[in-house]
Amino acid sequence: MDRQSIRAAAARWNSRLLHDVANAPDLATAAGLLGSVGVPVFPCVHGAKRPATGHGFQEANTDSATIRDWWRRSPDANIGVPTGAAGGIDVVDVDVHSNGTGYAAFERAHQAGFVRHWAWLVRTPSGGMHAYFLHPPDRNQRPWQVPGMHVLPPPVGITISPERCPPAPRSRSRFSQASVW
Repeated sequence: MDRQSIRAAAARWNSRLLHDVANAPDLATAAGLLGSVGVPVFPCVHGAKRPATGHGFQEANTDSATIRDWWRRSPDANIGVPTGAAGGIDVVDVDVHSNGTGYAAFERAHQAGFVRHWAWLVRTPSGGMHAYFLHPPDRNQRPWQVPGMHVLPPPVGITISPERCPPAPRSRSRFSQASVW
């Protein structure tokens, strides 16, 4: 990603925004903060990743009145953000299932230089991890996957912290301990 692309993505996503969203008094305020800097959001069902709107990420919006109305109707709704150019982020999802995790695959990809330079890492409620990358405005991330890990293909929606889902046991991976939120 060139410097101009990084600046464009960072204009929306920066450490101050992450701090303010993580420390917002409620989900409505967090959603409003994201919308106010041009990050489109949509409500997801409380305690789940399922969109609470009929068309999910396709209805993502930055309009403050729309956001207020959504969270007035569902104050406990999780916050969804579209990946890719619309949301300004690309996400690598490291899964944790009863038959194994994707942390070893993420470690190998990291050592090979494929998943470096993330903007932040977040442990998911299942014990997995999302590695967020600033989306370069001049190109799209192609989806790929290996067992236990995949890129969420743009555009899809992703719930972001402070999401409200039941927590899972921690993994032993060094990456599972990392979290900005």
